[in-house]
Amino acid sequence: MRCFYHANRDASGICPQCGRAACRACLRDAGSIVICPNCADLRIKATEAASRQHLNDRQAIINRAKRQISVSHVVFIAAFALSASGIAGIFLRGTPVHAPLSAHISGIAFNGLTGSLSVAYSVWSMYWGIPPFWRFLMRARARMGIMLVNPFMWIGFFFLVMVSMIAGVYASLFGSGIFQYIKRWKLAVGRF
Repeated sequence: MRCFYHANRDASGICPQCGRAACRACLRDAGSIVICPNCADLRIKATEAASRQHLNDRQAIINRAKRQISVSHVVFIAAFALSASGIAGIFLRGTPVHAPLSAHISGIAFNGLTGSLSVAYSVWSMYWGIPPFWRFLMRARARMGIMLVNPFMWIGFFFLVMVSMIAGVYASLFGSGIFQYIKRWKLAVGRF
């Protein structure tokens, strides 16, 4: 039998992938098997394609995390601005006219700032904290499937939704939002 790649040489083996005969100079070691040059090139191209796909997937994860972080910043700023304007309006309307201007300004500055920051943090943390609970609910609903035909199952699912949403709000306010933000930040900088 002659080598497929060199017609003047005797074959020393057959490629297990394509079945072509090849001489000792042509055969390539591919770990546990010996393959021909054509199959070796195909294997290298497949490895490079898988590596490129992995890098593309990784970059998509990084871009998504960066987008989520940017949106969370906009949510925080919008919540802060809306609550600050609302709190300032309440203080300006509620203070007596005969009070000194410095009392107006200091009251608005301190109370408005602390109130606005707490409202903005609450909205921001719910932006991060509620989606994991929502995904849990959707997975639970998918597992229930046909059982939701029964009206009593709807009542149970409604109760599950309400308890989960309340738990999601409280969990997000007490650290889940910060945890989710840090998790996305690590993804955005490529630590995963």
